[in-house]
Amino acid sequence: MTRSMTGFARHATSFSGGTLTWELRAVNHRYLEPSFRLPEVVRNIEGDLRDALKAQLVRGKIECHLKFDADTDGRTIHLNADAMRDVHRVIQEMSSLLETELTPDPHELLRMPGITDTESVDATAAAAAAMAGFQLAIASLSRMREREGAELEQALRARLGDIKQVIDDVRANMPAINRRLLERLQSRLADLDVDVDPGRLEQEVAIQVQKADIDEELDRLDAHLQETAACFGKVGGIGRRLDFLMQEFNREANTLGSKAAAISMTLSAVDLKVLIEQMREQVQNIE
Repeated sequence: MTRSMTGFARHATSFSGGTLTWELRAVNHRYLEPSFRLPEVVRNIEGDLRDALKAQLVRGKIECHLKFDADTDGRTIHLNADAMRDVHRVIQEMSSLLETELTPDPHELLRMPGITDTESVDATAAAAAAMAGFQLAIASLSRMREREGAELEQALRARLGDIKQVIDDVRANMPAINRRLLERLQSRLADLDVDVDPGRLEQEVAIQVQKADIDEELDRLDAHLQETAACFGKVGGIGRRLDFLMQEFNREANTLGSKAAAISMTLSAVDLKVLIEQMREQVQNIE
């Protein structure tokens, strides 16, 4: 299945201590690189969260932010005086160094870890709710990546069809190109007004045709087309394999250009390189 590496998901889970809201943002990356912003009450399960993410995703830079809104009904929030004094001391030191009076925002201070007493929150229940919500957020993110991946696959299949058409056109034109090579050589010999041994002429024609022979390159391009199409039906990450195939496509297109025995072949090589570059740009976003 083809999946994009970009996506966004949000999921909120309520439990006895309040509400936990996950926000996941995914962008392109060569490997899987998750980062977590967690409230103190569930910070101890970060390792389990990473394992859960690795079990579902293969590539991408994933920002995982969990917001905790405590349920204060029937409970009293206690201020951690020692932590507050430490913060006040640091602000005073910053004011002195900057030679300006800094006025902290109380709302921002309350969001700082350890400023308020959260002992009344059931850490076990919070961890279970965080993990359950995280699994649902990953599933939502995966569905979005699959939808975008389906669109990318459709665009790539269209490019594969265009490349196949260029290859078929080049293969169909090769006999005419070889005939023109022979006619050009005979014309040049006629201009020289010299007698040429027919066997030697045949040998020279064979050499010229061999230099312009691109059957192997066309066959390899056909093989790359088949392998690329086969990738779309595989389970797991296919982006790296597709990226490698784009390099191989480009290698064959360069060889076609270097062997071009006619303007039409040169133009076909350019067309191939344009299509391959378009595919390469789209492949960069595939998991």
